[in-house]
Amino acid sequence: WIPGCAENALTVGASNGNSVEDYSSRGPTDYGLEKPDVVAPGTGITAAENCGVGFGDHSGTSFAAPHVSGVIALMLEQKNLVPAEIKQIIKATAVDLGYDGNTQGAGRVDAWAAVNMSINWVGSPLLETEVSVPLENTVSVPFVINATISNKGSGDAENVTIVLAVPEGLAIIDSVEKSIALIGSGTSASVNWTVNASLAGTHNANTTTSASGVDAFSTPFTIVVNPQTSSVVLQPDASSGKDAYISSSSPNKNYGSADPLKVQTSSLRALIEWNLSSIPANAVISSAVMQLYVPSVQTSTNNTVNAYRITRQWHENNVTWNKYDGAHTWTTAGGDYDSTVWASQSVGAKNRYYYWDITRLVQSWHNSTYPNNGLILVSQSANNRKDISSSDSTNASRRPALLVNYTI
Repeated sequence: WIPGCAENALTVGASNGNSVEDYSSRGPTDYGLEKPDVVAPGTGITAAENCGVGFGDHSGTSFAAPHVSGVIALMLEQKNLVPAEIKQIIKATAVDLGYDGNTQGAGRVDAWAAVNMSINWVGSPLLETEVSVPLENTVSVPFVINATISNKGSGDAENVTIVLAVPEGLAIIDSVEKSIALIGSGTSASVNWTVNASLAGTHNANTTTSASGVDAFSTPFTIVVNPQTSSVVLQPDASSGKDAYISSSSPNKNYGSADPLKVQTSSLRALIEWNLSSIPANAVISSAVMQLYVPSVQTSTNNTVNAYRITRQWHENNVTWNKYDGAHTWTTAGGDYDSTVWASQSVGAKNRYYYWDITRLVQSWHNSTYPNNGLILVSQSANNRKDISSSDSTNASRRPALLVNYTI
């Protein structure tokens, strides 16, 4: 086996020349995996006895594994390979003995071929996907599923796509398929989907990830939808809402009654604060999703917009780039906020809703871990302004909304 995480483990069966005991009737593992990965000589192997001095002939997988360990040592002499690459090469060069996959795996290890492939190995992408789902969700209230794709190989992954599949009873609000042009070696990228449930229960779902030259693979997970969760939608109007944007080009001008709000790199930032008094004091918040409508954009190219926690009270009708209340300056011009990214969303085309999962942030406000001074939206892309409908919008359905699920 190859030391490291479970997905890099290499399981080895024993063979006698071209013969392997047929275990095909046993089928795959309990997890649906084809095992072993490969087979290696393991019959009549001369080895040191485990007691006394001397040697004896023995059989079994314990005597096949050292053969593979030796092959790996020779491979590593040729190239500094990561565990997943070692496994990939050994399986790719194995000799097919004609047996069922659950008997021989990819076939019998070919030491010469494996070492030769290692010599000429130029690297390849090796992708892994990790999916994060809120622990509790409720019917008819959108929630966000996040996926992180990591490239642990020695080559860049190009044209990466990931597709979310959910069963009946769950609806994906935005695009099912997400595309990432490039994930470099040793880096990762994140995507998310907004999902709405019409049926309570535990649902099985999965993502399928693929890239140029990489076999598609699935990552299964479950989604729990709780019908007992209470929910509230906070969508204030101009009189009760609190939002504004600030501009570095007009650092002393207030935009507290503006519609829309604007975000663009370090020059335009949007501030939003929610009144949480309608949520019972003893409520346990299970999810909180911010819904924002984008009526116009500078370009439709995707732009990552991060949400940060504001660390100082501010006044909607007086806040500017330089001052939080019209009289006193921010510690740092452009707003005082902590460095933690509490939520992130890729914003592209106009005339649609976008969602930020700010569950942890709302929880921290509600339980008084942090004072509720609202959040600030900071764009990560230059020359790609995104506009967001404010509480001053004449279209009530487009005003910022906070969708909260909680239990008592």
